[in-house]
Amino acid sequence: MISTTRFAEALSSQSGSALENRPLVQGVHNVVVPTVGMIVPNWLLVVPRSHTLNFAQQTSAARLESELMIRNLSHEVAGLDLETVVLEHGPAVVESAVGCGVDHAHLHVLLLQRGFADALWQRIETDLEAEPEATPLDALHREIDANSAYYLAWRNGSRLLEQPVKAEVSQRFRKLVAQAAGVADQWDYRIHRFDENVWQTVTASQHRRALAA
Repeated sequence: MISTTRFAEALSSQSGSALENRPLVQGVHNVVVPTVGMIVPNWLLVVPRSHTLNFAQQTSAARLESELMIRNLSHEVAGLDLETVVLEHGPAVVESAVGCGVDHAHLHVLLLQRGFADALWQRIETDLEAEPEATPLDALHREIDANSAYYLAWRNGSRLLEQPVKAEVSQRFRKLVAQAAGVADQWDYRIHRFDENVWQTVTASQHRRALAA
């Protein structure tokens, strides 16, 4: 099934030529790639090599590695005073609106300026039917029913988990990011690719890694 997903090239032994199909980080269980439709710079995806519909269905090893990857991404930009926001649309069945047309698990990792992170988080808190709960990153998927759809958001040790979902909305988080960015009508990654942000993010990441080498 993985061969039919948006991530097929990124997860193959020979990644495609498009920037979004070239992993920035390769792990045993996951890869990190830039997202298509990067409304704001520094928007990355952690994608598991093994197919499941959501990250709660992944093995503990894959989840632990994904958490380490997120920490490393955050540390990589520590000097830029960016905050980390983690988002997930967690579908439980194929071709649902929750899955946004991508029936393969992935985590959205946004490295954001504090002011923008505040504005986005306020919108997420208003939109999700969920109470904030103190949750460290390594417990991100604890207590989630892997066989029931969910929306998940995490920032600074606080998790919002909507499960069961109040409404299945395609690209729900993208719509909120677009609103916070002042481009409310440009949320659809299929139409608005924001290739300049992808290029900027990949170039900056490669530069930081070259300096650290």
